[in-house]
Amino acid sequence: MATTISQFLGIRDHIPQCRDRLRSSQDFQTLEQDFENALAAVSPTVSPTVSPTVSPADQPAPTVADQDPARDRPPVPAPIPPGVYSALVERVLERLSSLMDVDIGEGVLGKIWSGDPALQDYGDPQDYPPEEELLVPLVDHAIETAYYPVIEPIWQSLSLGTLEFEISLELLLEGVILTVQGGKILEARLGSCVASGSLRWGALIILAKESEAIEFPGTVQFAQPLPLKPQDAPQASDAAKN
Repeated sequence: MATTISQFLGIRDHIPQCRDRLRSSQDFQTLEQDFENALAAVSPTVSPTVSPTVSPADQPAPTVADQDPARDRPPVPAPIPPGVYSALVERVLERLSSLMDVDIGEGVLGKIWSGDPALQDYGDPQDYPPEEELLVPLVDHAIETAYYPVIEPIWQSLSLGTLEFEISLELLLEGVILTVQGGKILEARLGSCVASGSLRWGALIILAKESEAIEFPGTVQFAQPLPLKPQDAPQASDAAKN
């Protein structure tokens, strides 16, 4: 039973496919090339010199600086071995999956319902005394939400750049009844929920799910009662380092 956004989209179960799709895109290949250029710019280079007219005996004695010209240079990233990009992308996707372990019942539906202007009147203690438990039926409705997690993969202190993903979710809900008391949502009973969603990086669709039913238990109980007040839509961002 899918209860989180990550589980519904199947991010963790499709990491190899997502990795290959991401790395095969032209935009990501450009990103890799930019990273290679940035790496080359900070890496030391040695230009060979030839002096055929000067014999070894005529050469000045080497100094410490001559023997080790990079002695005082700050450390620079080593060249990227084969396979590292794939490993980096897999770690990005694993981190993305963890970020999107957002419970659909409480973390999405509950937060949106608690901020719904149409329900704010139930938080008025003059009209609805705190000791009264209310059953509030909702008309069949759709909920759309989006998340924009940002992850920054790092290779030996050098950033590959920030990767901003878009995760969209649409939920079609029927037969919802909320239990409200003291201006807070205590639980929700759902008749049915059909969901669609996608994971994108720029214009690239990495994963997509279409019209799949999500089975909730008969009653979704919130760990903490949700106050009826306007709230911002949930967001997710993070920096993942190698």
